[in-house]
Amino acid sequence: MSRQRSLSWSSALSSLRADRASDADRRTAFAAIHAKKLAEAQARDAARAALTAAKASTLFVSGSYDRAAVMRLAHARAKQARTAGSTARWADLIRSCLRNAWSEARDQRRSAAH
Repeated sequence: MSRQRSLSWSSALSSLRADRASDADRRTAFAAIHAKKLAEAQARDAARAALTAAKASTLFVSGSYDRAAVMRLAHARAKQARTAGSTARWADLIRSCLRNAWSEARDQRRSAAH
């Protein structure tokens, strides 16, 4: 004996519509994604601006190194790497950036001597 199922299309479609996310829910989700992307873009811009300002400073001035400028440059480069999506630990980032910043300071000292 076969069973026959009855299906009410109007109730089935109304339950599908009820399950669908409302426009307000979609707008809220879109606003949250937009806010996150905007914050990421602002962080990238701030890191880029800090790096530009740090690069403009001289690391070797009148016979001595400007340690604060070296640290600013290393911090700006590490921040730039972090906002670019680096997954390295902060200590590793700052270590490598400090090494590079000091190398650049020594190069400035050598070029000033000649």
